[in-house]
This record gives sequence, structure tokens and C-alpha cells, in this order.
Amino acid sequence: WPTKKLGKRKSFSDIVHSWLKDEWYLDHYNKLRPTIPAKILENPDFSSEDENKTRLELLQYVRKPMVDPLPNDTEWYVIEFNKEDLNRTFMVPSADWFPITNNTFHILEALKNVESNLDHADKIRKISATIRNGNISKKLILVASSPESPFTIIEGNHRVVAFVSEALNNKETDVIVEEIFLGISPQMKSYIWHIESRLQNET
Repeated sequence: WPTKKLGKRKSFSDIVHSWLKDEWYLDHYNKLRPTIPAKILENPDFSSEDENKTRLELLQYVRKPMVDPLPNDTEWYVIEFNKEDLNRTFMVPSADWFPITNNTFHILEALKNVESNLDHADKIRKISATIRNGNISKKLILVASSPESPFTIIEGNHRVVAFVSEALNNKETDVIVEEIFLGISPQMKSYIWHIESRLQNET
């Protein structure tokens, strides 16, 4: 794939904060939410080891199987994401995404089935209907083994399909996103939730 231009570096604590904030609405956090100071999400202090540890533990409460296997040497960057990146972008390779992506996990295949009754389609349509009201997070987290490799969306799968669908329907030149984080490590090829790990196992 074309070499992706990498922007500003981000710390893992930044990534954890963004990931947790976008999933804080989940029912899993209903009992924990009242006990957690809003400050750690709304006004984070990344210089505080205690805060960083708390946010990581909260994220692991729901996403431990995805967070813990991330390679320790992963470097995080802000990147721009546009239509040219769609061909190299895959959904997280979890079995529940298999049907809507026509057994490929490819984002462009998921787009073909947004109007279907397959798993995830209804949620994508509901997100699409509310994009313009400004209440939907427009941040995404992707991983890759290099700036030239395929991308996998590890946070924001439903939203990115909705964003792309909205952009294509309105003939817009760019996908409607604010910030994309990309984690890069050569070891990502062995990360179970990156598409390259699955492709390697199939060959």
C-alpha cells in the first residue's frame, strides 16, 4: 500500500483515554460510572500516573482481550483518513463481523450490506441517522504493522462504516472524522485483532 504520512505522536495514555471515553456509555459501566470522577475523562491529567492507571483499568474492564495483547513497542500517531484509505481498511476480525462483510472483514464489503438485516447493520443505520447532530464521537483507533500495511479498526467499527456511508451518499470528498489514531508495530502482524494476523493464518 502507499506509505501513509504519519502526523503527531500520541502516548498510549492518550489512546486509552479516547477509547474509554467513547465506550463510557456501555451498560458494562453502569455500576462503575457513579463512582468515577468525571474529571478523568472530561479533563484528563496525563502527567498523573494514578489517573492513567485508573483509565487503563477501566478500559480493561471491558476490552482486556483487545488491549492487553497490543505490542509493547506500538507507536501511536495521528493520521488523516480519506477515501483513498478505504481499500486498505478492515473491520476488527471478530466472527460477528463475518456476515456483513461477506466473509472478508473489509469495510467496503460492510458498506454493501448496511441496509440488510445482518448483525451490526441496524446499529450502523442508527448512527448514520444521528451523525449530523454532533453527538457522535468522530474519533477512531486503527492499527497497522507499518505505514505501508493494511489498517484494522479496533475502536469505532460501527461509526466508521456510518461515516463512510454518509460521505459517499453526500458525494463528499472526505470521510467525516475529527481525529484518527494509528498504532504501528512490526509485531502487529501477530496481534490477534489485526487483519494481517488472520491473513497469515489462512496462507
